[in-house]
Amino acid sequence: MIMVSLFLLLFLISSEIQSQKLTTEENEFNNKNCGVHFLGQPLQKNRVVKKSYGGREFEENEYPWTVVLGDVSEQTTCSGVQISQRHILTAAHCVLRFDVEKSQELCAINQSQSIVSVLANPEEMSIFIGGGKMRCYTIPCQTTKTPYRAKKIVAKELNMCEKNDDLALLELSRDISESDSTPICMPEDDLQLNPVLFAGGFGFDPSSPITFDNPGGDQAHGQQVVALRYHAVDQLLHQIETGNSGGPLFQIDEVGRHILVGIASYIRRSCTHHNENMINVFTDVRAHLDWICKYSGVCPVEEESQWTEGATLPYASLQHI
Repeated sequence: MIMVSLFLLLFLISSEIQSQKLTTEENEFNNKNCGVHFLGQPLQKNRVVKKSYGGREFEENEYPWTVVLGDVSEQTTCSGVQISQRHILTAAHCVLRFDVEKSQELCAINQSQSIVSVLANPEEMSIFIGGGKMRCYTIPCQTTKTPYRAKKIVAKELNMCEKNDDLALLELSRDISESDSTPICMPEDDLQLNPVLFAGGFGFDPSSPITFDNPGGDQAHGQQVVALRYHAVDQLLHQIETGNSGGPLFQIDEVGRHILVGIASYIRRSCTHHNENMINVFTDVRAHLDWICKYSGVCPVEEESQWTEGATLPYASLQHI
């Protein structure tokens, strides 16, 4: 009798955290209703896009699929992106607990295998969605966004030193209301990058311009977007601000759909010139479509990917465009 009760208890616990992947019908609906620029508005062909050097604040209901992740226990924030009515993509380092100083010491002596990290408790993660403009000085900013809770977190096996596979998936405890947000579109595995891409997230307030003289802006946080121009060779760039880790890198197709291509991972700093521009590195979403499909049911493509597992996107440089 005790064994039966224990089995039932374990079954109930397992059922509570079991993944709720999209059904085929949900995935088809997701693919047909993704990637809008403004919540509640239809796609716009050949629209003029505001490009901003150093970042600009979101307009009301703009880029609704960009979300804010708040870690209650750590009192930190990251960004994320909605890919279905109940799934959020972000960077793995945003949902892992590890000693930063110790990991840096171990990386310096090539001991990445000795770094210990623990996945965050989903109950300690708050996800804030919708609301358009958002300026807040404290977490969790409930007054401007709708809070959702994570039910399950799955992360790639992140190499803390090389920063490979910096990707995590959060499944929410309830579906996101279409009145709050709708998802971004997923890429094909052979999608060609546009000359201009955009990065969005929850960063420093861009009303204080990011310049060489004032690289951090002020400390107010608000959702912002920056325009990036890509190059095949290493280029230095102004950093995407703190809080934008895990946020989306995206492009716009000919019918106005916004398509996810990367997740903000880390900033590669110059070893010789402290105040010079930085290199931003993004995790290439095209290289992880099978993994995303496996754990979420968000399966936009079935073709074999031409990108190797763990690939990162080329470097970008911010320019006046």
